[in-house]
Amino acid sequence: MSERTTIYKLLNLQPASLEILQVKPSRWATEVTFECAYHFPPERKLFTLRFGRVRNLQWLVINPDAKEIDETQVLSHDLGAEGYRRTARFASTLAEIIISYDTLTIEKDW
Repeated sequence: MSERTTIYKLLNLQPASLEILQVKPSRWATEVTFECAYHFPPERKLFTLRFGRVRNLQWLVINPDAKEIDETQVLSHDLGAEGYRRTARFASTLAEIIISYDTLTIEKDW
């Protein structure tokens, strides 16, 4: 079994609180963008995950009463592997999201 690829490893950060602020599918969901926040008091760092050439997007709603503006706490995650080798998985307080993708880009201003 492959080792999980986490946001912490890719950004060289210690484990802390992760939030998904917004998920934006575009181009018929062939691109999916996650607006995220890393929170390790007193720091709060914003970053974006952009999954490209998405083949499959599964969205399992855990809290159907959530408002569109609700942010969600990430409970666990695995960024998978590019080239459709392993799916990315996010379990949060509002939904579980599974993505089969070709490319992953991380954007940050820090």
